[in-house]
Amino acid sequence: MNNKVLQLQPKSQLQKLHIPFAGEKKFIVSSSNCHEIISNNDVVYISSDSNYSHIYFLNRKPILCSKTLKLFATFLEPLGFWRIHQKYLVNPDFLLRLAYSDGMYAEMKCGAKLNVSRAKRKQTMQKLFEKFTLVDS
Repeated sequence: MNNKVLQLQPKSQLQKLHIPFAGEKKFIVSSSNCHEIISNNDVVYISSDSNYSHIYFLNRKPILCSKTLKLFATFLEPLGFWRIHQKYLVNPDFLLRLAYSDGMYAEMKCGAKLNVSRAKRKQTMQKLFEKFTLVDS
C-alpha cells in the first residue's frame, strides 16, 4: 500500500489557473469564449502583449489569453521552454535555427522569426549546445 502524505497549501495563482504540477504536460487556458486544454508539446512559442499572452501553435490559430508571459514561464521553463526575450518564451523542439542578422533571432518551424535579446544571447547559446549536438566540419 502506498501511503503518500499530501500537504494542503493555500491556492497559488497557478493553482487557480488549473495549471498542473511538474511532470504533467497539459494545462487549461481561458480565452474570451472557452476553456482550452493545451499540451505543452503543441506550443511553438508564447509572446507577450502587456498583460496578455498569445500562444502560437504549428497547425492551428493562436490563442489570446489574459495571463502574463511571466506566469507561463514559471511552469513551462521547468518543462524545457526557453525565455529568449522579455517578449518571447519558446519551445526549443520547434526551433529551426539561431541566426545573426541585425542581432540574433530564433527562427521557428512555423516560420516566425523572434528576436533574442542581448541579455539572453549567451544563455540561449548555452542551452542550444546543451540540448543539441554540434556537427562541425
